[in-house]
Amino acid sequence: MQYQEFMDKVKKKIRFENEEDCLRTVRAVLATLGERLPSTERRRLTTQLPKELEEFFHERLVTQQIEEHGDRYSLEEFYNRVGARAGILHGESVKKAKAVLSVLQEAVSQGEMQDVREVLPDDFRELFSPS
Repeated sequence: MQYQEFMDKVKKKIRFENEEDCLRTVRAVLATLGERLPSTERRRLTTQLPKELEEFFHERLVTQQIEEHGDRYSLEEFYNRVGARAGILHGESVKKAKAVLSVLQEAVSQGEMQDVREVLPDDFRELFSPS
């Protein structure tokens, strides 16, 4: 999937009025997911994405420990971080994170998404289920 197709699908799912809000949300969700994943899984996932999206996964990685193993936090904290980065309330961060990740699931292979789900705690499955 190309970058613009990815963004258009997210924009349609969430009904964003402008590109800037859509980009800010996609960046927030992918950067937050990126910091939660171990580096090996993050690399495998991003090889299937356009460069523009790949960059988001590598934002905000602060320490070598987080880079290699992923930052360990709960699903609730995931939503809080997405909300803080995107400048949206908690309820919106839940809805928008799920929408972005549903498009991500369309953009990469099923096997890769299964690998991503397996490295995350069980409560994160909610992110990858239909709203």
